[in-house]
Amino acid sequence: MSEHRAYSDVVETSILGVNHCVAGEIMAKKWGLPNALVNAIRDHHKKTRSASMLTDIVSYSDLMIEAMTGSSDREKIDLLVKMGSTELDLKQESIKVVMSVLGERLEEYSNIFEIRIDNLMAYTTMIEEQYSKLKKSSSSRTISKNQEEMSILMEISNAMVQGRPEEEVLLMVLEGIIRIVEAELAILFVVDHEQSVVKGKTGLGENAMRLCESFSLSMDDDTSIIVKAVNSGNRQFIAGPADAQGSALQDHGILSELEAASACIIPLSMQEKPLGAIMFAWKDRQKEKDEETLQRLSLFANQASLILSASGENDEKKEKKGRKRSTLLLDLD
Repeated sequence: MSEHRAYSDVVETSILGVNHCVAGEIMAKKWGLPNALVNAIRDHHKKTRSASMLTDIVSYSDLMIEAMTGSSDREKIDLLVKMGSTELDLKQESIKVVMSVLGERLEEYSNIFEIRIDNLMAYTTMIEEQYSKLKKSSSSRTISKNQEEMSILMEISNAMVQGRPEEEVLLMVLEGIIRIVEAELAILFVVDHEQSVVKGKTGLGENAMRLCESFSLSMDDDTSIIVKAVNSGNRQFIAGPADAQGSALQDHGILSELEAASACIIPLSMQEKPLGAIMFAWKDRQKEKDEETLQRLSLFANQASLILSASGENDEKKEKKGRKRSTLLLDLD
C-alpha cells in the first residue's frame, strides 16, 4: 500500500469509522449483492491472489490505474508484471495492449478534466524491461528447480536400493511432488483389490494423515473423482465449490475437510493394473498444471508405482509361501 493510500485510509477511518473498502462491503451486503461482488468490493486493493477470479481482475485493474496515474514508480510496474504473469497468466503483449488502451482513455479524460499525467509511453518500455528481468530470473529458478528435483529422484532411487521402509520412501515421493507444484499437501491412495476399495495410505501436510485414516471408498463409487482417476487411468482436476452439475460431491467434501480450494489427482498403475492415485492440493484456487510440469510429476508418480508394485509382489510371494507351507503340513498329517 502506498503512503497516499495509507493516509487516505487513516482519514476515512477517522471520519467514517471504516475505510472505503469496508464501507463498500457493508453496503454491498445490505443491498443483497452476490458474495462474489461483495468480496471484489472489499478486496479490490489486495495485491495477492484470492479465491476469486473476479476479485483478482478488479484488484489488477486497480493496480493498473495506480501505476499509470502516479509517478513512474518502477516498484508498481514490477508488481504489475509479476501479478499479471504469475497470478493471472497474462502475456507481456496482453498487458501492453490493455495499458495502451487505458493510456488512450486516461489521456482523453485528463484533457477533458484538465488533469496532468506523466508521459504514458514510458510505461510500456518499463513493462518490457521488467518482463525481460522476470524471464531471466524465471529461467535461473527453473534450472535450480530441475537440479533439486533430480536430486530428490536420486535420493528416492537410492532409498529403494537400500531397502528403506516403504512408507519412508513414499513420503519422499510426496515431498518431491509438493515441491514441484508448490502445493500445501499430498496424499497417496492405494487400491485394495481383495476388498475392491480405494483407501488412504499416507500423506504430507495439514489434515492429510487424518484423512488417510478415514478414507475408504468402493471402486464402484461414481461420485468420486479420486475413484474415477484410479479406474480410468486419467488425471483429474477438482476445484471447489461444487460445479453446476453437482458432480464429485464426495471429493468437494474432502476439499472442505482439507481446507483446500483445488486439487489434482494422478493415477498410479503398473502394466495397466490400477495401484492407486496421488492427490496434491492447494489452499488457494489453481488452474490445471501445464504439460511440462505434469511430465515432471510423472517421474515421481512412476517411482510410487514401482514401490507399490514391488510391495504387492512381495505380499503375493509371502502368501504363496504360506500356502505351500500349509500344504506340506497337511501332507505330513
